[in-house]
Amino acid sequence: MTAREKPAHGGQRRWVAETYGRDERSWLDFSANLNPLGPPKAVRAALAAGLGQIVFYPDLEAKAATLAVAGYLKVAPDHILLTSGGMEAIYLAVRALQPAAALIAEPAFMGYREACAAAQVPAEGFTGRLEELLRRELEPRQMVLVGQPGNPTGQLEDPQVLMALLERLAAQGGNLLLDEAFIDFLPEPEAYSLRHAAGRPGLLVTGSLTKFFTLPGLRVGYALGPPPLLDALRRLKTPWSVSTLAQIAAAAAVQDAEFIAASRRLLPIARLELATALRKLGLFEVQEGQANYLLLDAAPSGLTAAQWAEGAARRGIMLRDASGFPGLTRYHLRVAVRRADENERLVAVLREIGEDRSLRQEDREV
Repeated sequence: MTAREKPAHGGQRRWVAETYGRDERSWLDFSANLNPLGPPKAVRAALAAGLGQIVFYPDLEAKAATLAVAGYLKVAPDHILLTSGGMEAIYLAVRALQPAAALIAEPAFMGYREACAAAQVPAEGFTGRLEELLRRELEPRQMVLVGQPGNPTGQLEDPQVLMALLERLAAQGGNLLLDEAFIDFLPEPEAYSLRHAAGRPGLLVTGSLTKFFTLPGLRVGYALGPPPLLDALRRLKTPWSVSTLAQIAAAAAVQDAEFIAASRRLLPIARLELATALRKLGLFEVQEGQANYLLLDAAPSGLTAAQWAEGAARRGIMLRDASGFPGLTRYHLRVAVRRADENERLVAVLREIGEDRSLRQEDREV
């Protein structure tokens, strides 16, 4: 990637630093959907204590971390496989299952299409309500990929509909791949998760510890499914892909009950306050989901997502231009939910950009 090529994902601090000539550490990042309260103190302490272990190879089975994460998710240890981030779990799943075709509930995380392309699996998007799939003909050996909650919308699917869809797919040798990367942000994730059904044929649930526990640099995710299916993923997985420090961090993070409770108590309040403040600007239509991010339609402002992102970058704030998500328009932005003072700064900057007449002049000149 050259300095001016636009990254496909959020959180690319080096790219914005090189592009705008500002130190990486000075940016306020609303482009990556991470928990602003993390990482937990328990993780920092565990990593400091375990640093000496980097002279040894990681545990191939990641046994201690697997047991800890399985306990946190309330699943049997033989129904979980730790991976190097949720992305590895998704890539492994598509490769191992090799469906005849994939159907993606969109707008959705672009990694789903990337995983299908890497496995040479034909994929198409579906933008209606998920219930509509129960009334249409599904292809044999088809995989349906769904985010729960969805990214970038933050919307949740009805678990009963998901289970009915799973039964339809499994009856034809197909699979439901449910990505629960952001479900931990819900006050009661178990109410919407299908992790309890991880042993059901045809179901694979993927997840991430990166987002909720703020561990993007360590890469820890998981796949939940029947043991034979996880064995198929394991055969494709690169040995030692989950590093020693990642295993230590995962085990410590999921056992930090105080951090988990505080995050689930405070972040929904912050999301509501941010959504309310953004609506008051009169510049956006705000779609408030149940995750730690908001999808904005900037059409009322007359400025495109690219213009908003550029204006914010000039002021030291990273926004996610969501116009590249299938099903969205050039006016769509996604913003993460951060601490109250940081959210207030974002609102102030967006108000300033909305009053910047030079941006509208640039639009006319283009």
